[in-house]
Parts: sequence; structure tokens; C-alpha cells
Amino acid sequence: MKFLRESTGLIKEMGPLDAFALNFSFIGPAAGISYPLFVASFLPGANWILALLIGAVLSLPLLFNYYFLSLKLPRSSSDYIFVSRTLGGMMGVVLAMSLIVSFAMGFPVLAELEVIMVLSPAMQLLGYSLHDPNLIFIGNELTDNVNYLTLATTLIIVVAFLISSNSKWFFKTFRYLTFLQIIGTIVMVLGMVALKSAFTPYYQPSPPKFSFTESLLLSSVFVLSMYAFVNA
Repeated sequence: MKFLRESTGLIKEMGPLDAFALNFSFIGPAAGISYPLFVASFLPGANWILALLIGAVLSLPLLFNYYFLSLKLPRSSSDYIFVSRTLGGMMGVVLAMSLIVSFAMGFPVLAELEVIMVLSPAMQLLGYSLHDPNLIFIGNELTDNVNYLTLATTLIIVVAFLISSNSKWFFKTFRYLTFLQIIGTIVMVLGMVALKSAFTPYYQPSPPKFSFTESLLLSSVFVLSMYAFVNA
């Protein structure tokens, strides 16, 4: 639905489903699960429940910050609106530019981490589980062959240009990607449960010694994941 407001001239082009898709995509629940799991593999002494509780407590100040700001500015909500309306327009511009730069620099890093921390290990693990050397080969090639990175980068640029040229394409694409992300997250969780059941009879390591330091380090990863949920 699109309409023109006489008071501001703003045009509404996004419906509730589109808003949900954008926020859900920003949250990235699959990454919120995979990143802590990947880091936890290097912190065997960490207590996951304790790390999650510490991370939740450390996220409370940010949560309350957004809550009180939304009470003060209930009709509009975004980091730019919050900062520009409370600290002035110049600070809002500084924030907006810093977000643009950080996203432009951060997204390529996150995309590469997805390959290193998620896609490649997943293909290798599936290959070992299913005794399929082709999957193992693909998992190795994803990190060793630069052609995959070049192809993926080119594809992302082309697709981003195409969907950005038309708002309807943009919102439709996000709807489909959100649907795939929901399905992928469910499949990932079910896959982890199934793989754990498959490996349990053959691999039962002794429980590692508890380490509060490692639990604290793992909690920082949970804080980063929770930030996306709170900010969205």
C-alpha cells in the first residue's frame, strides 16, 4: 500500500510483512546460533547456561536504553531518529555515516565468516556423516578456491543492483529470503539434534573442567548476538 501524507509528504511503501522480513533478516537467527556454537568449540570449559545468563544481564542496559527512547519517541524509531532528536542533527549525521561505513566494511567480513564458520564446516560434517567425498570436497573448496569468493561477490553485486532498482522487487526478495532463512534455521537445529544422536553412541568425551574465564568469553559472543535482536 502506498499513500501520501499531507503533513510530511512521506510515502508509505512497506507493509507489516515487509517490516517483519527486514527486521528478521537483520536479526539473523541462524547466525545467532552458529556463531556461539563455533566459538564454544574453542572454549571447552565454558558453561553455556552461565554464559547465556551473563550475556543476558550485560544486554539489559541496551534493552532499557531502547525501551525508554521508544517511550520518548513512540511514533518513529531508529538509531538516527533517537540520536538526532535527543543530541541534535549533527550527531545524527555522524551516527548515520558511521553506520554506513561500519556496515560497508562489516558485511564482507560477515559474509566471509559465514563461509569459514558455517558453510564449509557444514559441508565437511555432512560429508563425513553421509560418507560422501563430494560434499567434503565442496567444503574444502569453499575456503581454498578463490573462484567461489569471486563468483559470490559478483552475484551479490548484480542481485543487489537489480533489486535496489525497484522497490517491489526489493520487498519481494526480502520476503522470500526471510522464508528461506526461517526454513534454514529450523533445518539447522533439527540437523544438529540428529547429528548429535548419530554421533553419541560412538563419541562420548569426558566433561571438561569448568572455566569461568571461558564462560565469560563465551558470554561476549551471546551479547553480540543479543544486540541484533534488541536493535531490530
